Amino acid sequence: MLDDHTNSDQEAEKDEIVTELSADDRHLLDMIQQLLEPCDRITYGERQREVAAKLGKSVRTVRRLVKKWEEEGLAALQTTARADKGKHRIDTD
Repeated sequence: MLDDHTNSDQEAEKDEIVTELSADDRHLLDMIQQLLEPCDRITYGERQREVAAKLGKSVRTVRRLVKKWEEEGLAALQTTARADKGKHRIDTD
């Protein structure tokens, strides 16, 4: 029964409607929309490099962000906190 409750919570999270974005997420959205504007192949590569430099990320990461945007829409841009943030992975012994 616990598994049913967990699965329904996960499904509800997938169906969540994003209504507000943080300033960083809005900036990321602007960058992705800039990449989605029509252009030729050479210009697109240049835009990717420019966006990657502005975001401080690699070109490959930018490609992943664009793909995620195309698949999930606004929900892809929402930043999530890691569950293990601040926890040490190495045993103290």
